[in-house]
Amino acid sequence: MRLVIGCLLSAQLTDRLGVLRVIQLGTPINLLAWPLMTLTSGMTTMVAGSILLGVFVGLNAFGGRLYIAEVSSVHRRATLCYLPTTAVGVALLACFSLSAAIPWRYAALLCGCVPSVLHFFGATLLPNSPRWLLHHGAAEEQARKSIAFYRGPQADISSELRDIRLSLKGGKNLNILRQAKLLFTDWSVARPCLLLLMQYVFDVFCGGLVLAQYAPGIFQSVVASLSAAQCSQLLAALQVCGLICSATLLRWWGRRIVLMTAGALACTGMLIVAAFYYFEDSLSEYSWLVLLGVVLANAASSGGVSPISHVICGELLPLSIRPLFGNVLSLYLGGMSLTFLNIFPLLRSALGSHGLFAALAGVNVLLMLYAAFLLPETRGLSLEQVQMRHFSSKKKTAAVEANGAAVAAEEGKAVVGEAGEAKVAETAGDAAAMEAEETAVAAKAGEAAETENEVPALSTEEREVSTAAATEPGLEAKAEPADGERAARASIRDRGGETDNIVGTGRFGGREMRREEDGTERDGKGRKD
Repeated sequence: MRLVIGCLLSAQLTDRLGVLRVIQLGTPINLLAWPLMTLTSGMTTMVAGSILLGVFVGLNAFGGRLYIAEVSSVHRRATLCYLPTTAVGVALLACFSLSAAIPWRYAALLCGCVPSVLHFFGATLLPNSPRWLLHHGAAEEQARKSIAFYRGPQADISSELRDIRLSLKGGKNLNILRQAKLLFTDWSVARPCLLLLMQYVFDVFCGGLVLAQYAPGIFQSVVASLSAAQCSQLLAALQVCGLICSATLLRWWGRRIVLMTAGALACTGMLIVAAFYYFEDSLSEYSWLVLLGVVLANAASSGGVSPISHVICGELLPLSIRPLFGNVLSLYLGGMSLTFLNIFPLLRSALGSHGLFAALAGVNVLLMLYAAFLLPETRGLSLEQVQMRHFSSKKKTAAVEANGAAVAAEEGKAVVGEAGEAKVAETAGDAAAMEAEETAVAAKAGEAAETENEVPALSTEEREVSTAAATEPGLEAKAEPADGERAARASIRDRGGETDNIVGTGRFGGREMRREEDGTERDGKGRKD
């Protein structure tokens, strides 16, 4: 009943507040429950503490696992989804080890309260899931920041946001009643839920749960020197080793192959135990066989089948009904576990130890068939791709593709607009460059004009000679450069002639001629013409 209360509260609060706020709301309940159970001796207070603890477990049983599945990247999702189960195994190992050093009351108090405090403060540092944010009408910028927080600023945030928007296109934030109705009216929603119900049946009845309860007694019957606490520590350590191995293989092989491998190992362990009990009289000297079978089956079921079930739950569960069906699965799993633990002694007395473990081996065979033929492979797929590829109908797929084409068209228009603006900017840049070139040409022309202005003007005598040469026919007077005129004057001086009255020089009829101030024309030897 206490678990039911917690799950019902979680379904409502998770949908409205988000997983992180529910975790923080449940922390004070947990911090109150553990002191009531460990530091008091009255029956009333211990029962009150257990009720509060059941409510806390119901509030947080599946929310954290689903949150991890939503915020994890495609390639790290499986490993991160193993964290809750691994944390439970490590906590059990720490609690069993700590209780051997200090009184069990204080060990339970520390192991129950310290992680909850860390959980509370850790939740304040994390953002809500981008899918939850967009599903509840939050601004896209908040979802973008949430993705950047977990992926880094270099990730393809726009692409992931587009996929989330497409999966939510036309969807509404359904209340609990509408979510329940969707389970019975939409096969694309009902099918993954049915697969999850089947998965958790195998999770409970594959044998891991009962082995955790009865394995310490089996250990002590084989190795009398081990205490119950030491047997529990050994089982917890083996479970952690199994978790590490299966988490490593999950990234290489995928969910289905690892699940079938875990089922095969658990089946082998159960058959070994069944064979030992069936031939117990003849195998009494080989009591280590039952120990080997229990270790193998426990590591495969608790370290493989159970965590993979939670990974698959986080990946297959549709976003539209997560608040409701996540808590339904929590109740379902808790109810089946309680039922199996209560009927296990009855089954053992009815079937015998060998018959019971043989039946558990048969359950693992069914698990392998289920994984091979019914369970979809989700490795390398986003949560939206899982729903589209494995569960959406053709009509929904076409609608989503149409929405995707519309979104792509809008983005294409935006790109074209940006390209047009870039073209305009490029044209303006070309015009500016041309203006700059014209300015440069004008500057060069101005420099040339200044250079021409700096050339000395012709003297009065030179202008007169040029005018006379132009007006008198037959005289092809061609002004020599300044250096030529100086050379002519120097030649005349060398022959003893006067050079001060020379006003111009030129050539006429192949001879060098010069004009003096009085108009007399003489050749290069000073003779008059």
